[in-house]
Amino acid sequence: MRQIVMLDDGLRILEEGIVKAKHILIGHPPKTLFSGEDYMKFYNCVYTMCSQRQPYDYSGQLYERYKMALEESILSVVCSKLFGGFKDVAISLP
Repeated sequence: MRQIVMLDDGLRILEEGIVKAKHILIGHPPKTLFSGEDYMKFYNCVYTMCSQRQPYDYSGQLYERYKMALEESILSVVCSKLFGGFKDVAISLP
């Protein structure tokens, strides 16, 4: 039987990957941030959390956290580079 990864524990692991991904967006070389072991740790964490049986299937919560991290990155990094630091950019998606 596989070990259950609880939501808080998994998010703590994945937050490390989110921080590293944000550093890549601002210009740090990816090879210095992500090792093969790191990539596998994050992949296995997400896979386990999404394939656990209810009530421990956290795929919905992981999707929302991923969406939030992506939106934060777009607003903080991408928009600031496109608009020269303009912080109050509203993005509307269809």
